[in-house]
Parts: sequence; structure tokens; C-alpha cells
Amino acid sequence: MAEEAKGGNNKGMMMIIMAMLGLIIVALVGVSIFLITSLGNDDDDVGGVGTFVPDPPLTAFDIVTLDIGRDVTTNLLPRANGSRHFVVLRDLSLGINNLDEDEAIDFAAEIRAREAVVIDTINTILRRTTPEELEAEGGGVTLSENILQALQTAFGSHMIVDVYFQFAIH
Repeated sequence: MAEEAKGGNNKGMMMIIMAMLGLIIVALVGVSIFLITSLGNDDDDVGGVGTFVPDPPLTAFDIVTLDIGRDVTTNLLPRANGSRHFVVLRDLSLGINNLDEDEAIDFAAEIRAREAVVIDTINTILRRTTPEELEAEGGGVTLSENILQALQTAFGSHMIVDVYFQFAIH
């Protein structure tokens, strides 16, 4: 009888140990899934969707403005009624992250050397835009965000943090 009671205790102890091991395994799997999804969802990925926003956000003192020094003129997609228009972007400038001044200077030199890439990227965005989209409330902001994201992708960098311009549809 004493041996049966002793055997019952061993079974109970084994069940407790097995349950604890199961909980530990479930916790490790949960932590692993969390880490994998967190690492796969990196906001610094230039190819990802959305625009990079530094944490904490940059202030006006952290941004240097690089004047492109020329207007950009290109055709827009036709209006719904078929009429054709073009747009002119004036006073085109890029906001460059200036937290590291040496890096900002090097990046500005790269933009100057590859200015054709900037202009071509902007033209590509504009040619996919309708006059109605630009005239809609917030159309200029949406255009600016689209150009910013395309330039960040084209340069493989988040050093460009803003795009400034005025536009007129003709």
C-alpha cells in the first residue's frame, strides 16, 4: 500500500513537471513569434510602405533645405472629361536630415550629382497624377508625400525628410 501511494506521488509530480515544461514552451514560442514579427516590421526599411518618421520627430532646426534650382513641368493624366493639362512645380527644394552635418553635406552632394534622378522621379509621379487629384483638398500634401516616398526609395535613404514646392495646373 505504501508503495502504491509512493508511485502515485511520482505520477503527480511528473504531471506537474510536464505542465510546467509545456507552459515554458508556449511562452518561448510566443516570445519568438513576437520577436520575428517585430524584426520583420522594421520602420527603417526604405522599400517598405509608408514614409519614414524619425523618433523623436525632427524639428525645423534639424532640417537643412536643398534648393533644386529649377522648375519641373510635365503633363498630367487627362481629366475625366478627356481634357489635357500640365503642371509646373516651382521653388522645388528638398528637406535634408541635418542631425549629422557631415552626412547631410555628403548626401546633398550626392543629390546634386544625381539631380536627373530627382527630376525623373518627380516627373514619374506627376505623370501618374490627374488634375482632379491635385485640386482635391490636401492634393498638394498627398503629392508631396508621394514624391518624398519615391525619392527615399530612389536614393535608398531616409536623409530626404520633406519636399517643398508650389504648383500650378495649366
